Amino acid sequence: MYLGLAMFVLGVGVAMGSAWTLAMLVPAALVLHCGVVLREERYLEERFGEDYRRLQGARPALRLAGLTSRRLEGKGHFKVTAPRAWS
Repeated sequence: MYLGLAMFVLGVGVAMGSAWTLAMLVPAALVLHCGVVLREERYLEERFGEDYRRLQGARPALRLAGLTSRRLEGKGHFKVTAPRAWS
């Protein structure tokens, strides 16, 4: 959902030729990640406990252009892997 919003803003910025929109995309994404996503994940972990942690370990945290990112044990740490066909 958040990645879709970022892609939409990127598309609008490119279509309008707006350097400000493109320049503000990265800071906005960081604020969104730190201010919303991490807080949301903490809430879900507190609310659903082990069920949420199991789901978090079984599903990619981010999927973009064939790369898969999975959360590691530490908060905010990811392991990025490419599909086997790329190896």
